[in-house]
Amino acid sequence: MSNQFDKQLKDNAVQYYLAHKELGNKCAENLGISRNDAEIRRNI
Repeated sequence: MSNQFDKQLKDNAVQYYLAHKELGNKCAENLGISRNDAEIRRNI
């Protein structure tokens, strides 16, 4: 159950970052994701 929660949280963080890129890289850092991770997930 924890893994599903972790994956969903990461997916939500990526979606938030992609929707609010104007907040910059600090946004991704605060969400615990890398900018590269967000770009990779966007292309999936």
